Amino acid sequence: MRIRWFSCVRVLGLLWVLLYHFYPKYFPGGFVGVDVFFTFSGFLITALMIDEVDRTGQVDMQAFLRRRLYRIVPPVVLMLLVTLPLTWLVRLEYVTDLPTQVAGVLGYVTNLYEMLTGGNYEDQFIPHLFVHNWSLAVEVHFYLLWSFLLYRLAKRSRNTSQFRGSVITLSLPLLVVSYGTMVLGLLLGASPSMLYFASLSHLFPFFFGSLLAAMTGVSSLSLSFEKRLEHSNWPGIILGSLLGVVILTGLLIGLRFDQNITYLGGLALAALAATVLIRSLRLLHNQLPDVVEPAWLTFLADTSYGVYLFHWPLYSIFKDQLVHWQAVFLTVLLSYTFAAFSFYIVEPILAGRQHFNKSARMIMVLVLVGLVTAGGVRLYQAPVMTNFARDMAANNMAQSAQGLERLYYQVNPTARLDKQEAEPEIESLSVPGGLSLIGDSVALRANTQLNQVFPDGNIDAAGSRNLTQARAIMNAQAQAGILGKTVVLGIGVNIVSNYKEELDGIIKNLPKGHRLVLVTPYDGNSDQYVEATAEETWKYELKLARKHSFITLADWHKVSLNHPEMWEDSDNIHFGGTGEAIQAGAKIYAETVRQAVEAAQAKPAK
Repeated sequence: MRIRWFSCVRVLGLLWVLLYHFYPKYFPGGFVGVDVFFTFSGFLITALMIDEVDRTGQVDMQAFLRRRLYRIVPPVVLMLLVTLPLTWLVRLEYVTDLPTQVAGVLGYVTNLYEMLTGGNYEDQFIPHLFVHNWSLAVEVHFYLLWSFLLYRLAKRSRNTSQFRGSVITLSLPLLVVSYGTMVLGLLLGASPSMLYFASLSHLFPFFFGSLLAAMTGVSSLSLSFEKRLEHSNWPGIILGSLLGVVILTGLLIGLRFDQNITYLGGLALAALAATVLIRSLRLLHNQLPDVVEPAWLTFLADTSYGVYLFHWPLYSIFKDQLVHWQAVFLTVLLSYTFAAFSFYIVEPILAGRQHFNKSARMIMVLVLVGLVTAGGVRLYQAPVMTNFARDMAANNMAQSAQGLERLYYQVNPTARLDKQEAEPEIESLSVPGGLSLIGDSVALRANTQLNQVFPDGNIDAAGSRNLTQARAIMNAQAQAGILGKTVVLGIGVNIVSNYKEELDGIIKNLPKGHRLVLVTPYDGNSDQYVEATAEETWKYELKLARKHSFITLADWHKVSLNHPEMWEDSDNIHFGGTGEAIQAGAKIYAETVRQAVEAAQAKPAK
């Protein structure tokens, strides 16, 4: 039995996700569209199982899983077959560790992969092509758990009413445990991405749906809902529908992925709003028994799952090659084309409901062989590490070697006289009182050049370092008595929301008699973010330099804008996409810092 107007739920959930992915700056809370899908899945799967118990007295777990298999797997395989060959169009960074990503998709453990690798949609660099399959993994985990539990409940239930009661009794504690895990995890310091991707902490929307299914139904209705249908009225249905849509729209515009309120109440509110909307549309089905759902709405609903699967990898590929509106247009067009092909042709063929002549089958086989070959070769050639990751590893090793070398010469000051050193590429600078440079992955990329400029300086750079960590390192060096009189902080692209508080704390903790050089952060992707924190950090550092005489700026942000050649084929945060471009960018970075340190020597200390 198809409930008319339930298509609205599918279409709205998909629309929210597309808006979030295409225009995150304007629709930062669109990720709640996934929670709409989760809630609807929990409702529909549970309601259909209640119908089955009402008809047969049991739940056929094998038949259920077989139906899910035919519905879920074909579009996923088609998505991989289509998108893998298209990855030949993009840089190797996009296909790093691709075999593992594909294995995660086919094994329905993408959420675990993203948790282990720290990925998410709002990655500052290059998000994984198949990160969106995290939700499918969680959904499959729910199907396996829930079908087994309801299979056992059905065996113990004497009738449909008792089965409904058991579903409610089971859904409530599971909802509390799942949502409680999310809240408790946040309070204990777990990262938002971990809580968002984890199955245990993100199953609760399904149980909102299962509770609603037990209290209402699709074909087999609860007694209370049958009475409600008799007294349903237009004002109540319209109010419920509008309430659900208004709440979800507010979350679409106002929620943020990295805000605590999202996990303390935002996602639960999205599931509750979806529950209200589903119930209202279920009432609408009976209120308009003779009205046929528009064909276009049915089409959008039928293809919503396929569009969800195709859109993210296609968009990730196209936006690297085209201007934004072109990437969005082509993504939408091809996503609906492939989704329709999957739903109306591939899936019926696999289910035995549709057949083609010999010529058509031969063409399809040849296309399939071509796609498998192109994708297989791409998987074989995919690197395990990005060029950037390899550079970081090499720079880390070089930094460690340089630190040991510096320590050796401190212990054996005459040994340097016996070493024939190559002419440095950049003019070195002696800094009275010593220099301590605390940097992130951008500074690490220029590690060799920085050591040439400051041969006696203490260069400490590392990937993913933020202002909070830099402040702790500076304090530790100060307490150990090894903090140079000139402190250089090359931090800011790994954003923290309380950047003002951290910078103020750094200034407060800087010991007297020291000077501070702030290397302003540059993020060329700022126009794509909901909040351009790196750019706001730069603006705040400009104010701090005007306010405090002992602060000097190495304005890397300004220099970066004046050297667009550094950013060709890069991620727009770490300069250079080729070896030559990296070397050129590193020299410019080191020279920018050198000039700022020279200027700082002419200023008073704190």
